[in-house]
Amino acid sequence: MIEGWYDPAQGMYDPMGDTQCWEYVFRLDPSEFIQQGTEETPLIYWLDVQAQPLEEGPMFGWKTSLDHWNDDAVWAFGPEPPPTPWTEMHYPPMHPMEPMSIDLAFTIIGQEQSGPTGACCRGASCSITTQAMCLAGGGYYVGDGQPCTPDPCCCAGPSVGNVDGSADNLVTMGDLTVLIDHLFISLNPLNCWPEGNVDLSSDYLVTMADLTVLIDHLFISLNPLPPCPW
Repeated sequence: MIEGWYDPAQGMYDPMGDTQCWEYVFRLDPSEFIQQGTEETPLIYWLDVQAQPLEEGPMFGWKTSLDHWNDDAVWAFGPEPPPTPWTEMHYPPMHPMEPMSIDLAFTIIGQEQSGPTGACCRGASCSITTQAMCLAGGGYYVGDGQPCTPDPCCCAGPSVGNVDGSADNLVTMGDLTVLIDHLFISLNPLNCWPEGNVDLSSDYLVTMADLTVLIDHLFISLNPLPPCPW
């Protein structure tokens, strides 16, 4: 994953500065938060998150969201209550969405979800959760029992088939070579198995059927490959 990193306190924006994304899940005891509002007289709460990295160097950020509701995100610097005023956030210069307001991503689920769990893809981020929690957070549920290792969320191009992981995401003879090597020669695992599942089989296995589809795409029908499923 390569995404932008913005530090509003310093006014610094690096379009290639973010390479990791983690999902934090906070489970609150019902006694720790009492909802004062009702449907008839709603009360709006702000979600306030702080982080204190235990080592020098690591940085803590918050993912943005394109889902806008009500007011915009704000920031402040320091412990609670912050000694600096809350400041509205806007996309910085050099960002394609400058100067629009910034919204930050989170999901609130009122009841603990039960049932089978599996891999959930939110962009390039993978987490293990229930299907209901995954869909509530805007993710793609890969399937019950599906693990995050190997990573099922690595398919990033306009279509499947980029088996060799080329930066241009083009599907070429190089991808066919890697797939043949994986199936018949070295048997080495693929770096991103969803790229090799070009027939989008529900069992997620990379087999001869995928090789057939790739050969058909490159040399016979030239039909386009299906897009990444998430």
